[in-house]
Amino acid sequence: MLHVLIGPVCNNHCIFCMESDRESRQRHVSGQTTADLLAMLETYAQRDEVLFTSGEPTLNPDLPELIAAAKALGYRSIGLISNGRRFAYADYARSLLDAGLNKITISVHGHTAKLHDAQTRTRGSFEHTRAGL
Repeated sequence: MLHVLIGPVCNNHCIFCMESDRESRQRHVSGQTTADLLAMLETYAQRDEVLFTSGEPTLNPDLPELIAAAKALGYRSIGLISNGRRFAYADYARSLLDAGLNKITISVHGHTAKLHDAQTRTRGSFEHTRAGL
């Protein structure tokens, strides 16, 4: 599987974020251009599965283009790990599915708004994620 980090930012502020060194990640990931990311997709020999992650991948405006490129290159599984909040906007969600997205992992951090929002340190994130689901 090709794991592609496509952005240093997130719209949550999770207390448990495993990407705790955000400054280092920002320096590394911000230096990558869309052309760099497309080159990664093109040069990965197996082209079986690609997973877009890092920060919140749906905040990268080039995500639909990257998904479409992966589909055109013949990737079998095109996925992302997301907090799901942007999927609350149906047109945006449809644009990713139409581009070729076929595997989505949504992070939910509690069965109630109080618990989830406390974990993400973002008021309203539970309802936004729920709407995205």
